[in-house]
Amino acid sequence: MKHARALFGFSLIELVVVLGLLAITLTLAPMGLSKLYEKSDLDAYTQKALNRLTQCAQQAKQEQRTLSVQTDSNDEHHCALPQQGNVTIVLSQTAPIFYSDGTSNGASIGLQSHQETVSIRLNKLSSRPTLESKVKSQ
Repeated sequence: MKHARALFGFSLIELVVVLGLLAITLTLAPMGLSKLYEKSDLDAYTQKALNRLTQCAQQAKQEQRTLSVQTDSNDEHHCALPQQGNVTIVLSQTAPIFYSDGTSNGASIGLQSHQETVSIRLNKLSSRPTLESKVKSQ
């Protein structure tokens, strides 16, 4: 007598194949997600840095004094650009300076993560910070 095959359910082979594919997917997913989170962190911090530099320029003009940009400084003669997570701040050889007349020294600031580097340059005449370049690391 022949056994009738059930019309529902999965065979053991089908179950093993699906579990294998699931294991591969779960192994590769965190690598892609960590890169995505890192890029998101750099983009968010770049916007935060642009906003902070604009505030520093306005503060120098309003208070009629010169402010230089430093990282994590509480000194009244410096404008603090705080460190954040996996983003590294790289100041140029001359620190960015905002003058009381609304101008700046035109220095640049680099923001680096493991995957990308962003360069922000200050306009000498208007002190306006602009995103100069974005380079992906290899």
